Amino acid sequence: MAAPSRFLAALWRMYGAMHNLQCCHATIALPLALGRDYLGVTKVERTKRTSKKMNLMRTYRNWRRYRQTVNELSRLSNRELSDLGIARSDIPYLARKSV
Repeated sequence: MAAPSRFLAALWRMYGAMHNLQCCHATIALPLALGRDYLGVTKVERTKRTSKKMNLMRTYRNWRRYRQTVNELSRLSNRELSDLGIARSDIPYLARKSV
């Protein structure tokens, strides 16, 4: 019976040491990370070409969403639009706002 209790005591000591290590690391790391972006995503760019390509893709995707929204709202009748509280002249504004 002495062996299991000794084993449990060793496990408890190891758990306490790991717990203290993680807690101490967190108290040091958290204040250092306050001013940083998550994983430094905005600070790290591979190349300007990749960045321009991604902006072009994002712009095209937003334009497609805008056109899809305008097309879907334009298909509605005046009565359906009034039920939604939308004037026909507000469709481009609402579509731009949704993207």
